[in-house]
Amino acid sequence: LLVLANLDWPVDTLVQVCLWTSPDVEERIARMEGLRVNTVDPILRESVRRTAAFLRHGSLAPLTPAADIRLREIQVLVTVKLALSASQPSAHERREVAELQAMAGQILATAGMHPRPLSADHYVRLMTTLLNWGERPGWRDRILP
Repeated sequence: LLVLANLDWPVDTLVQVCLWTSPDVEERIARMEGLRVNTVDPILRESVRRTAAFLRHGSLAPLTPAADIRLREIQVLVTVKLALSASQPSAHERREVAELQAMAGQILATAGMHPRPLSADHYVRLMTTLLNWGERPGWRDRILP
């Protein structure tokens, strides 16, 4: 991350790095279930169902009574705010942003972080997991495509 911080960022750039241990494990569970959707053996189907239930419960409550350990999706969020010369970025600023984004992505990939750009849907889901900790949060019922 020091290499990322030492990039040649334009003046008045704000870079934020956040470690978030999210309780949102639904995408991983849905992938696990999806890989086994055509399983014919009833014992294997029940095993997958129970595993998914165990993982979901582990994101809500401690996995064992002896320790307060919960299942989490660990994410490193890197956001960058660049100062613009006008309300809309110029063609030069767009090119500069694309270059900086590519370099930052390469730095994070080299560090083994598997970066992916934050889409609008993923941003909304991230914010709802940060802000909605109710009994039945809506984000638990919806998986992003």
